[in-house]
Amino acid sequence: MLSFKISNLLSSINLPPLFVDESAKVQQCLLSEGCEIYGTIEKSVVYSGVKIGKGARIKNTVILPNTIIEENAWIENAVIGSQR
Repeated sequence: MLSFKISNLLSSINLPPLFVDESAKVQQCLLSEGCEIYGTIEKSVVYSGVKIGKGARIKNTVILPNTIIEENAWIENAVIGSQR
């Protein structure tokens, strides 16, 4: 019964696929669907709906859902979220 409810919940989420730009660099990360990665990200966890701009450098960071990281931002050892 529990697995049925979880299955229904997951199938009701309609996110676009993960997009990683050809200029982006990603190493040892956990990335969710619905993300757009244009910068460099290393050893981080990125939740759904996150956009990481060109030139941004992210390391050892957790980025919560629907957060936008602007171009050329530099974030290290942080938990970042959005208040949308």
